Amino acid sequence: MHAGELETSILLTAYPNYLRDGWQTIDHTATDRRYLTSLGIEAYTPTGVIGYPSRATEAKGRVALEHLGRSASTLIKIVTAQ
Repeated sequence: MHAGELETSILLTAYPNYLRDGWQTIDHTATDRRYLTSLGIEAYTPTGVIGYPSRATEAKGRVALEHLGRSASTLIKIVTAQ
C-alpha cells in the first residue's frame, strides 16, 4: 500500500540511501482501508507504512522498474499516435 514491498523494492534498486533504518522490521497491516481517503493515512498507521517492506528486494525493484518502463513507453506511443 504505502512504503510496502513494491515501493521499498523500487527504492532499494534506484535510491537505497533514501530508506530509513528499520525498514526491514516495520511491517504494518491495515486490512480495512475503506476510509483512507477521508481519514488519511495517519488514521491507519503511526509510521506511514502499510504493507510489508521486509519482503522487499533489489531484484524485485529491478523487475518492477523494467516493467514500468516498458508500460510507460507503450502508453506514450498510444497518447502521441496521430
